[in-house]
Amino acid sequence: RLTQLADYKQKNGDCNVPCTSKEYKSLGQWVSYQRTEYKRCKEGKKSFMTKVRIRALEKLGFKW
Repeated sequence: RLTQLADYKQKNGDCNVPCTSKEYKSLGQWVSYQRTEYKRCKEGKKSFMTKVRIRALEKLGFKW
């Protein structure tokens, strides 16, 4: 998915993929899930978010 997100950013200039987009619906839902998991991680709750994934997303310019 990181590759898909990088492609989206190259085409659109950011990583803010809308969940309502017909073309990018699945990617938009994944992006939303990443933000949810990041928030849970920062709150000390059980999360699938890892430091490696956080760094990879931030390297792409991902805004939490």
